Amino acid sequence: TALAALINSYIQAGDIAIPEPEPEIKAKALFGYRSGQIVIDKSENIASITRTAVGRYQVTFTTPIVTPYIVVGHSMFGDTSTNSHRVFDAVLRASDGFTAMSSYEPTAFEDAEFIDFIVT
Repeated sequence: TALAALINSYIQAGDIAIPEPEPEIKAKALFGYRSGQIVIDKSENIASITRTAVGRYQVTFTTPIVTPYIVVGHSMFGDTSTNSHRVFDAVLRASDGFTAMSSYEPTAFEDAEFIDFIVT
C-alpha cells in the first residue's frame, strides 16, 4: 500500500527508528556479603543465595528457567565510591539456578559487598 511504502521510506531514511526488542528478564538480584552474611537487597525470581566459599555463591531460582539463559553481572568491592568493579562469572548453569563467582583475577576469588546480575 501507499502508506506502507511511505513508512518504509521514512525508516530507510533514518527518520523513524524501530527499537530492538528488549530481552526478557527471567531473574535478577542485588546482594552482597556484608558483616559475615549474605544480604539480599532486591531480587526477582530468586529463592535463595548461599555462600559456598570465598567469592562463590549458589543462586537458586524460585521458578526454574527451562530455556537456555545468560547471566550478566558485576561485583563492587570495599568503598563503592572508588568504583572498585570486578569480574563476575556465572557457571554451572542449571534450570534451578547457577553458581556465581566474584573475582579480581581469573583465579582469585573475593567476597563482594555488592553484586548485581540479571538473567535473560
